[in-house]
Amino acid sequence: MRTFKDIVVLGAGLAAAVYLVYPSLSVFELLPDALPVVGSLDEASATVVLVSAFRYFGVDLSRLFKRDELPPGDPPPCQ
Repeated sequence: MRTFKDIVVLGAGLAAAVYLVYPSLSVFELLPDALPVVGSLDEASATVVLVSAFRYFGVDLSRLFKRDELPPGDPPPCQ
């Protein structure tokens, strides 16, 4: 049963990735981008599905944007 769930999550992740690379697929688009505010919701939801699929398989993309914490007493780095 676990492998079926893995296949479904992998398929959803691949479908979301393909949709993000080719948003209109030259055939259909779920929500036209010309609609104010809601035009980008289909791409946003595809991004959420893709990030969730990565996280399901153990790849936490949010760690890419995490700052390294300094030990107490260390001065901040010069920029």
